[in-house]
This record gives sequence, structure tokens and C-alpha cells, in this order.
Amino acid sequence: MRNIAFLLLVIFTLVTAQTAIAQPDPVTEGDYYTIVPVPIPKFVELEVGGVAAMPDGSVMVSTRYGDVWRIENAYVNES
Repeated sequence: MRNIAFLLLVIFTLVTAQTAIAQPDPVTEGDYYTIVPVPIPKFVELEVGGVAAMPDGSVMVSTRYGDVWRIENAYVNES
């Protein structure tokens, strides 16, 4: 009888310990950077090769195809 009580106590402890251990959320880019989605025209495949912040607040983006895009109000959050 003692062995059964001891076994039940061990099982209860293990089950309780597993549920009590909080699993941390996986680290994402949002933990380190502010992510601001920028609307892109549907006909554009924007495979970014370079990004530069301009003094006037706009952002210049170059693509691997050689296109250069100027994005105005890139830092405005529309949510």
C-alpha cells in the first residue's frame, strides 16, 4: 500500500511540475525591431536589395531587378 501511495505521489508531482513550467514564447523579429508593413502595388515583386532612409523622411528601396522605389510616409502607422 505504501508503494502505491508513493507511486501516485510521484506521478502527481511529475504531472503538476510539467504543467507549472511555463514555456517561453519563441523569439521573433518583433521582439527586437518595430515592424511597419508597407503597402506595395500588386504588380510589383519587391525583392529588396538595399534600403536607405532619406533626410526628408522617405525611404529609398532598390530591388534585385535594378528598380529603385521611393516610399513616402513609410513610418506612418495606419492601424
